[in-house]
Amino acid sequence: MFIKLLSACLLAVCTVRPAFAAPVYTLTPYSGKYSSAIAMNERGEVAVNNHEATIPNRASLNWPGGYLDYGTLGGSNAEVYGINNRGGAVGVSDLAHGGQAGFLYSDGTMREFLPSRDLGPPTLINDRGDVAGSGNDRPFLYSQGKLEQFGTSNSSVSDMNESGVVVGALNFPGGRGHPFMYSEGKLTDLGTVGWSYGTATAINDVGAIVGYGATDAGVPGAFLFQDGVVHRLDDLPAGSMPSDINNLGDIVGIAGERPFLYRDGILFDLDSLLPAGRNFALRDALDVNDREQILAGACFTGNDAASGCFGAVLTPVPEPRAWLMLLAGMVAVTACRARRSR
Repeated sequence: MFIKLLSACLLAVCTVRPAFAAPVYTLTPYSGKYSSAIAMNERGEVAVNNHEATIPNRASLNWPGGYLDYGTLGGSNAEVYGINNRGGAVGVSDLAHGGQAGFLYSDGTMREFLPSRDLGPPTLINDRGDVAGSGNDRPFLYSQGKLEQFGTSNSSVSDMNESGVVVGALNFPGGRGHPFMYSEGKLTDLGTVGWSYGTATAINDVGAIVGYGATDAGVPGAFLFQDGVVHRLDDLPAGSMPSDINNLGDIVGIAGERPFLYRDGILFDLDSLLPAGRNFALRDALDVNDREQILAGACFTGNDAASGCFGAVLTPVPEPRAWLMLLAGMVAVTACRARRSR
């Protein structure tokens, strides 16, 4: 009876994330004044590009206490555009005898991504090795050895999930983009939900898509595509531009000049979730993973403003609920062992 009751309590604690609890974050810098953080994966690793003028531009993967230089295809410079959770990366690199080419980094080796010679640089990669890019003419998807091009000229891709579904902006005459989804050879125009134009910026692994549209006056607003329906996110302030959504439904982005977290119907200003007394302010929020870590950009303020900006990972501080789950789990294990010893 005790075990059943404890199991019910554990289930309730683990599946309900209290909406009233504002999260608290710590911050870990990953790039400095002459570098930029590009993307973050589910392990909290961050892709970084160095842009310091006195040394070659190099691409790397950074994590707490660790660093991996991807190298080049023989030339001096390289830039990474996308990473996955299995050590894979895509980007562009200088060649030994001049020119550039797209690269694919996997199994500890950088090699030229041959399909990009005619299509343009690869920018996205998922865990099963699908690669997508915006191309020199139309977007492309390279999956399971098959190359597909889709969309209209000058369309762009923004994100791809683990099933190989790609989202981005479908270009129309006059530069009026429409958010789109491309899946299993089918291109779907998601429409603009009353705005003049828009783009899809991110998709999670359950198919939820976020993006934004804008009026002729250029004022953006956010949307969520879920279960086949596009919803305007009117809870977010005017000017909101979501950049990512995780599998928990957390959305991050920027509203005006303020980076935000939108969770369980509540909008949080990310700056307000960091400890007080800081000499910097957040300027954007790029990625959010299922560990609820957020990749953000920040700039020093006041007397330290000359130090410039940097990229950082915001990591949530465990809430009392997390300690309750740990305690309950320890009690459950102890009870089970005691029962078996009888």
